[in-house]
Amino acid sequence: MLDELVAGDILLVRGKDLHRKRRERFRWLLSAAISGLTGSEYTHAALYIGHGLIIDVDVGRCVAVRNIDELDCFDVFRVAGATVTERQLAVYFCTTQRLRKYDYGAVLSIGLERLFGVPFSGSKDDPRRWFCFELVAAAYKLSNTPWRTTGGDLENHKRLGKSKCALEEVLG
Repeated sequence: MLDELVAGDILLVRGKDLHRKRRERFRWLLSAAISGLTGSEYTHAALYIGHGLIIDVDVGRCVAVRNIDELDCFDVFRVAGATVTERQLAVYFCTTQRLRKYDYGAVLSIGLERLFGVPFSGSKDDPRRWFCFELVAAAYKLSNTPWRTTGGDLENHKRLGKSKCALEEVLG
């Protein structure tokens, strides 16, 4: 049930499932490429901010608040030991990033590194741009290099745990 979500919950989206279900062929191919390069089924991340709303950034879009009903095929992760204040600060951080553009450079750097096995020299932290995993990692300070964070990194992070709050229960 939606009321089981807590502001600050991290939603990791299984993009291949989502786009297959919606018959979005190009976005499915993009998700398949991300999944193949990162070794994770999770190809998108969003932060639940409360009242049925999430904040995220996606290809071709700026950081924005939208309704959780626009997502499905996700798992809920919680930061172990996060206080109410830490959760509120994560939400606040993300909301202050609204309208920042998508970080294509960081995504390209990760892809090239995964393909060729060497760090791409062009990868830098650009505080004016975000991609989904980078935004969530920065909100909770889960990485010293958030611009290099993938779905697999978040999925396996020692501070994150998958919540028992299932998708079917969330969307009822």
